Amino acid sequence: MITRDRIRDGRIFLYATKNKRHVTLPLPADLQKELEAITTDPLFPSPEGSTRPETVSDYWRDQLIKVFDAAGIKGGHPHRFRHSLAVTMLNSGSSTEDVALVLGNSPAIVAKYYSAFVQSRQDRIDREIQKAWMKPKLVRVK
Repeated sequence: MITRDRIRDGRIFLYATKNKRHVTLPLPADLQKELEAITTDPLFPSPEGSTRPETVSDYWRDQLIKVFDAAGIKGGHPHRFRHSLAVTMLNSGSSTEDVALVLGNSPAIVAKYYSAFVQSRQDRIDREIQKAWMKPKLVRVK
């Protein structure tokens, strides 16, 4: 549950339950402005006023699925944002360790599930293989 006290100085302070670590991330200025305009605390309650995390997350998950459906995105789900962030960070040159910290995973999990989608990684591997082709070939001289 995102409460108002988790947002300060242009950052959001979260707790990654998977690795039991605190994570702090910057927020874009336009998102900060939108969050400041929300008057409820927690920021995203369920319409029934429940503060049970399961009820709130179920409600907002359903809302996001409706948005995906309306946008014509097949199989859309909230986890898609997490995947997009991981792949974007990796494509921008972030290490698997940094991405793992943000996601609350281990570097091995990030490499396993997200590296396959990183075009820059594949491009780098292709260049390394092509460099290997350029090495002089050994020939037998009699």
